[in-house]
Amino acid sequence: MVSGDDLGSFWIPKTPSKDAGLPPQFGSEVPANVRREAYSWGAMARYAPVPGANLLGKGAAVIRRVGWLMMLPFALCNAAYWMRPLTRKPKPGDGDGDAGLAGGRGWRDANGGGIVRVFGLFLTLLLVASATAASVDLIGTQCVRSGEICSTLPGLFNGLAALDQPRRNVVLAILPLAMLAVIYALSVLGRVRYAANVAAHPESGSLPAGPTTSADSASPGRPILQTKGFWYSPMMPRATELLHLSGAGALVVAMLAWDALYSPVPGCRDASTFFAPACGAGLSKVLVDGRNPARTVSAIAAGRGSFIVLLVAVAILIAVTCRILVSVTGNADVAGSGKPTGRTAGPVWRRELRWAASLLGLVVALGLVNAGLLWFPPESSAVASASAQQGSHFLGVFWTPGLLTLAMLGMSITGLGWRRGAGTAASLVLFAGSAACFIAGCLVMKMTPHRPGPAGLPAGLFVVAALLLACLAWRVLRKGDEGSRNREGWRGMGPGIIMTISLGVALALSSVLVVGTANFLNGKLSLTGGTADPVVWRIVTDGSAAANGAAPMVTEVPVYDQYGLALFITVIVVVFILAWVLCSQLFGKLFVLSTPDPNSMPTEGVTAGRYPDGRPQPSVPPIGSVARRVLEGRRTAALLHRVEHSLSWLAGTFLVGLMGSLGWSLVQPSIAEDGAPTRSLLTQGMSSAVLGIVALALVGGIVVSAASSTFRPAGVLWDLMCFLPNAAHPFGPPCYAERVVPELCARIEEWLDFDDAPEPHRKVILSAHSLGGVLAVACLFARHADGKDLGNIGLLTYGCQLRAYFGRFFPELFGPTVLGTPGSLGASLWAPDPWQRQVAKDYDTTHPHQSHPQSLSQLLTTPGDSLPRWINLWRRTDFLGFPVKSYAGNEIDRGADELDTSSYMLTLATHSNYPSSRAYPSAMAELLKRMGEPEV
Repeated sequence: MVSGDDLGSFWIPKTPSKDAGLPPQFGSEVPANVRREAYSWGAMARYAPVPGANLLGKGAAVIRRVGWLMMLPFALCNAAYWMRPLTRKPKPGDGDGDAGLAGGRGWRDANGGGIVRVFGLFLTLLLVASATAASVDLIGTQCVRSGEICSTLPGLFNGLAALDQPRRNVVLAILPLAMLAVIYALSVLGRVRYAANVAAHPESGSLPAGPTTSADSASPGRPILQTKGFWYSPMMPRATELLHLSGAGALVVAMLAWDALYSPVPGCRDASTFFAPACGAGLSKVLVDGRNPARTVSAIAAGRGSFIVLLVAVAILIAVTCRILVSVTGNADVAGSGKPTGRTAGPVWRRELRWAASLLGLVVALGLVNAGLLWFPPESSAVASASAQQGSHFLGVFWTPGLLTLAMLGMSITGLGWRRGAGTAASLVLFAGSAACFIAGCLVMKMTPHRPGPAGLPAGLFVVAALLLACLAWRVLRKGDEGSRNREGWRGMGPGIIMTISLGVALALSSVLVVGTANFLNGKLSLTGGTADPVVWRIVTDGSAAANGAAPMVTEVPVYDQYGLALFITVIVVVFILAWVLCSQLFGKLFVLSTPDPNSMPTEGVTAGRYPDGRPQPSVPPIGSVARRVLEGRRTAALLHRVEHSLSWLAGTFLVGLMGSLGWSLVQPSIAEDGAPTRSLLTQGMSSAVLGIVALALVGGIVVSAASSTFRPAGVLWDLMCFLPNAAHPFGPPCYAERVVPELCARIEEWLDFDDAPEPHRKVILSAHSLGGVLAVACLFARHADGKDLGNIGLLTYGCQLRAYFGRFFPELFGPTVLGTPGSLGASLWAPDPWQRQVAKDYDTTHPHQSHPQSLSQLLTTPGDSLPRWINLWRRTDFLGFPVKSYAGNEIDRGADELDTSSYMLTLATHSNYPSSRAYPSAMAELLKRMGEPEV
């Protein structure tokens, strides 16, 4: 290692041992005039460094992994932010209207940025609401009563039995906030933003100054990645972090106040009677007279105080939502709008931070006031609580998760049409109208089950809701230019697809948390494995002996377990379809797929090039064992190339599960006035079993991972989701590219401008594998944005997904206009070759591709030369490697060996070991020749 640390470092090869006696491998020999350095960055994406974590043992490691798992929806939300249209729709005669190029207002011309940020806020609120449901409702309200607790609870909770229910609510409400604080701390401590040691290089001009990222600094007609300072400064300032904390705290306060206000009033515990006159009359007595008509222990005589706290908490939630939606300096796509520069820039940033901090302080003060109302009730209420009956459920979480899920579902469905030209406001209105009609129909049906009245009114409302939803679907699916949308992921519905997956994952994790807690409290799960003993009340203090009997079953909020059941049913259907596709491909005929090089196959000879009949042909026996192995490897890789369709099916599964669970929970209530569950025991048992199995699998995987590794769970997910700046959710995983790109740029500058004297004879070739190709492209654009010349830099990529995935999913960042290569039509789910349409199009020369002057291929092309300083290696057996320009022969793409010639045994070459192939040194020599270097 020549420089760096445990997260990112530069390495040079060791001097080989002279007496090793082994022949050199392909790619292992370094010419005398070449200095080879390797840059290691993988730990930034997968390692979760927390100072002092090793001193806390394996328990802290488990908590850390649970926290990273909870961040997964936040990371998906950030990906959806960058998938939305980042530039305005091109207009006829608009010279700057190319997709992927910044317009006159940077990426503030885009659509949906504020909606995605509000979506991220609601993800935070859903997490807090779910943790509150597990702690305050399941534990504090249903599993603890005066002097007794459930036998499944550890002795750590014995002290709760000495408190009445309002005080228990105050104590246990700290747990969801503590959980959010842990996730926030993990996000902050895991940041790897580039901060070089300027003291060690006081005269170095290669260290970036870190200009502030602004949408206004995106030059018109240039790729967004050429925005000056794109990678050097955070796009999610501390003000937004404080706003999320304020919103979470306000939600907890609102739920406590809601329960304190409504639970003592008869008729207000269930939706079927909530809007009845009896509930309104009882509520009026509490608010106006300050006394409790039911005189129960859960009633708070100071109802006016709870009502005021509830109103203030809701007002804070609205303020936080609006501020995140339209904030000036707290969001990447509007940063710099009206923002003063120079000496006045600092006070604006400080005002934003002071405003957010003041709001957080108000939330803290409001929480203390509400805690005081619950902890020190009036004397009349305290006397009455001695003989009052404890509430059966914490009403604060009965509606909250469902309403948050419904709002986020509407945002996700709206996001399906952003890239297709469907208006955001109209789509939101259609969805809100459909949801309102459906909820109204359910309420009318519940309020008038045995009363004479308009029997057809609920049915009419349901029909209107269905019609509005159909209009929304037609609006989303019918909009847009299909020709251009075919070259975008999911036909231009990428933001909504990823938002739906994010919501589905978030609710799945929340359901596992809540239903898993309920199963544990009901004795269905044990911390030591197996099934726990029957649940009984455990006497903690001296009390009546009759109370030492069987404890009632703990029941959770319906949206959680019904989501698990709906998801389970849809997953079975989707898995069956995908399994059928998998089996039909794996056990069918072996097809001869097009390859980049006709000489890449053994002597059995499998043809390359176009498909004469428009589709691949079956192989003709007899087939040698080597050729069969290669063809089987191609077939396996082709199956994995269908990942885009797999994600769309996953999103559809989540969508059906979300809509089914929300509708089911509205039609079928879960709480009666006597506290008895009204759901079917069969459906509740099935859902609990499914989510309980998932909970055991997750916990087991996390424990095993914590015991054997220091890396984050599901590391490949973090590789893919954390390379873009965090601009949608402040608690999301950090962006490792914010260190990789500046660090690479600084290293390149240090080599090219050695001792502050430019070295014209020095050159750099970036050799990048897989996702490293994406980082290399970002590095080149960042260097060009700083006014640096790219004439002495070449690019060699291999096993990369620039065209097939990143160009389709992020068109404005890595699309055809940005890279200067033709777009990709995407893979087919059913065809033997998923790319057969693209192969046919690439061999069609009637419509040649014209590169934009600011595209990467043009920036890497010397004026007067026709060959770019860019070569890409790929092979059909690579499950993650694709051509970057065309399946047909071209000046960039080259074929690589499909058999690993560097191994002792016959090994199929897949995604790794490209430098060991025969094609690698040939590509390197060709690239050096294009850069004007003599042959070596």
